[in-house]
Amino acid sequence: MWFATETGVSFYNAMEWKNYSTVDGLPDEEYFFLGQDKQNIIWAVPDNMRGQIAFFKDRTWNLIDRIPDNISKNTLTSFEIIYEGNNIILCLGTLNGLYLYKNNRWRVLTSENGLPDNRINSLCRLNNKLFVCTGKGISIYSNGQFNELKINSPTKRILAAHISAKDNNILWLMGDNWIGRYINQSFELLYKDSRNIFNHSYKRHGFITYDNVERIFCGNEYEMYLFDLKKKRLSLLTQDNGFATNGCTKAYLDSENNLWFTTYRGIDKISNQRFRNYYKANGLFENEVSAIIEVNKDHYLFGHNNGITIYRDGNFKTIDFQKYISDSIKNFRVMGFCKDANNTVWLASSQLGVGYIINDRIKWIKYKTSARFDAIASDNDGTVWIGSDYGLYKIENNKMILVASGNQGFKIIRKLYFDKNNILYVSLKNGFIKYSNGKIIKYDERKLKSASNVYSICDYENSTKLIGTKNGLFILYNDSIHIFNSENFKNNKKVYAIERSNEKTYWFGTNDGVIKWDKKGSVNYGIENGLTGREINRSSIITDSYGNTWIGTDRGLSCYSPDYERNDSIRNVTIEKIENSNGVITDLNNEVNLPSPLNELVFHFRAVSFINEEAIEYKVMLHGFDSNWINNGHNTFIRYTNLKPGNYRFAVKARNISGNWSKISYSQIIIVNKQFFLQWWFMVLAILFLTFLIYLIYNYRFQIKYSSQLEKEVELRTDKLKKSQYELEQSNLAKDKFFSIIAHDLKSPFQGLLGLINYMSSKYNELREDDIKEYLMIIKDATTKLLELIVQLLEWSRIQTGNMEFNPKDFSFCDEVIIPSVSLLKVNADAKEITIENKISDKLFVRADVNSYRLIVDNLLSNAIKFTETGGKISIDVIETDGYYEISITDSGIGMQRSKIDKLFLVGENASTIGTVGEIGTGLGLILCKELLEKNGNKISVISEPGKGSTFTFTIEKVKPIKLENL
Repeated sequence: MWFATETGVSFYNAMEWKNYSTVDGLPDEEYFFLGQDKQNIIWAVPDNMRGQIAFFKDRTWNLIDRIPDNISKNTLTSFEIIYEGNNIILCLGTLNGLYLYKNNRWRVLTSENGLPDNRINSLCRLNNKLFVCTGKGISIYSNGQFNELKINSPTKRILAAHISAKDNNILWLMGDNWIGRYINQSFELLYKDSRNIFNHSYKRHGFITYDNVERIFCGNEYEMYLFDLKKKRLSLLTQDNGFATNGCTKAYLDSENNLWFTTYRGIDKISNQRFRNYYKANGLFENEVSAIIEVNKDHYLFGHNNGITIYRDGNFKTIDFQKYISDSIKNFRVMGFCKDANNTVWLASSQLGVGYIINDRIKWIKYKTSARFDAIASDNDGTVWIGSDYGLYKIENNKMILVASGNQGFKIIRKLYFDKNNILYVSLKNGFIKYSNGKIIKYDERKLKSASNVYSICDYENSTKLIGTKNGLFILYNDSIHIFNSENFKNNKKVYAIERSNEKTYWFGTNDGVIKWDKKGSVNYGIENGLTGREINRSSIITDSYGNTWIGTDRGLSCYSPDYERNDSIRNVTIEKIENSNGVITDLNNEVNLPSPLNELVFHFRAVSFINEEAIEYKVMLHGFDSNWINNGHNTFIRYTNLKPGNYRFAVKARNISGNWSKISYSQIIIVNKQFFLQWWFMVLAILFLTFLIYLIYNYRFQIKYSSQLEKEVELRTDKLKKSQYELEQSNLAKDKFFSIIAHDLKSPFQGLLGLINYMSSKYNELREDDIKEYLMIIKDATTKLLELIVQLLEWSRIQTGNMEFNPKDFSFCDEVIIPSVSLLKVNADAKEITIENKISDKLFVRADVNSYRLIVDNLLSNAIKFTETGGKISIDVIETDGYYEISITDSGIGMQRSKIDKLFLVGENASTIGTVGEIGTGLGLILCKELLEKNGNKISVISEPGKGSTFTFTIEKVKPIKLENL
């Protein structure tokens, strides 16, 4: 919307104002007229011809040539734009001719050129025809010529003309004291006054505007009028009607049917003409309206808390209840109206009582009790019925007759309703009563449950009834009540009033506005939609003989005109800009390509609606991402993040507070490209590179594998050589050991024996018998040890050469090995008073070569005796492990150092040690034990400390014991 102001030009886009002045390139002028050409260029014309005309193009204000000094300058009255071919013509109406600007030249047309009169009051156009309203009639200017439009108007002078966008063939006209229209080459007079109410000499800006339905707004800068086409009534509009001032310089109907009024004190806007609103300032007795009735056509009564408003033929008159009030009366709110058979209006005014109105005066019906009268209605025969806190009454001969008392359930009556069958329904706080011909049917809390708090009742389809309650809308059918739930309508709000305006349309007054339902859909109207108040009183909705619905609220009175119920849809939504992380994408007219990293988008959009600028709702959808419309509320932007590569298209639609959704606006296709490594060319290069890399890796791995194989073969052969070398070294060590034993251990005993034998042979005759026995025992011991040594050497040599046979079998280790060895060495142990303790059971069965383990135990037990002090102890024990036994021989002998232990089983080391009483050995026994155990798949270990004895442990495979009882 553009507005000409005294300081420049202002622009309003429903969200913010932009004021253009001298700093924006405009001259220091007071602008009064605006126009828009086919190129959407805005033209601004000053209020006088001395100023300079400006036009707004490409966001810049530009100026045209001033009117030359040689052309007479006059007072401006109007401005329009027409075309001749492609040439634009600026038209200025003045008090002395028509000024035209064409092809950068000014020209003046007067009565000499065909104008009916030089005084031009107003201009309007249709297509490229200019209608010139003058003091002596109206003329049409087209293609350089004037043609007078002959109309049979009351006066020649035409003050203003208007051609509506809806009906281009209707020309609306305003004269000095009349309003008319020219249609189908015929003039129709719509209104005429006896006074020249529209024209005075000092008023030069007349206007007339048709709202495309039934109202005409007309006047000038000092006075403004509303003419109702349906009622043929003219009303003066003033500040009391809510306008900034009493006059108007221009009235403009926008695309949403909002009416804008420019005045010397600002701008007025009527956003929703479906409601005409009335307040105390307009003539009501009070703002709150509690009850309404149409007496006759154009004659209404409105009830208030303290009086009545009479609205007749557009004029207000009030009745104040103060003159009827006594000290005992505290509540005199008008609770309802009705008409009797004589068309006399009756009212119920709570504690003030019941009365009827004659000649705008109330006559009260006296009643002996101080009852409250909260409901009133007339039946189909015109009999007046009244509901009070004492019971149900009816009027007979202007007297109240009790029909049913409070004891019969008629307590706290809220509303009376007669259906089409003349059956009375009485709304109560705790249910309702159906009354017909003295028959009472009660619907109480037990039967109604949540629907028990009833405010109003109304006929529905097929003898069913709509029930308005504290908990929403219900329906009564088949003598039972249910929540009303139509396919397209359900209401949970409090329903104070129900009005059936026609066969299809129902109105529901609630605690939060009013609802209109026509069985196709429902519309909620509140303050934001133009309704005067929030809460609707239960006797304050009626539909009059014009089809208008009057609604009384807690803050004022509204009149709904169905003719003004139009689709207020927003025309379109503009996608203003799209942002990504690099900034704003300025080109929105072409396809948008985005690299993959820039996959976050912010869409900014805007819909323009002047009905309620702050209540525009939006729904958005990003095709390719969203599967359904997203409700974006009142937000004018939305952000999408982490968009995958692909094609997208943004869509948005909007609606204002009471309209339908607009057409969908779409963006151009937005392409989020794949990352470079997902592009086809990169994939081809990657495949080639990977192929080459695989070849290099394969070749490298082949070389590594080949080298590894060579290294393994070299290592294998080296290991074989090392093993052969080791075996050779061990063989040499064995030989050295063997020859060392032969050279030392065998040579020395033999030398000793030879010496002892030579001595005995030479001294035989001299020796005593005891000496001979002693020497023979020495010879025996020596030969026994030599035999033992020779046996060990033979066994060891057999092992070394691999000629020793092993015959594993199952046997009792105690019986076959331990006992024989202990028996064999018992003499040696007894000689040193050593105790041998065997802890191995004869039920310990093992699998091994018996001879090998006898030799092992003999050697280990012999060593234990050898290195145990006299009186010591040797223990033979066993520990069972998984699949093996661990046999241990522990002595309390002298023990040994760790360094000695490490050499016990090495062939090349001389580990021979003298026993505790001088016993000697070769050190071959332990080596023989180790090798015998290894040949049997077992092992040997030693634990020893000096002075604490030694423990030799070896393993042997176990078997299940033989069950002798099964033999």
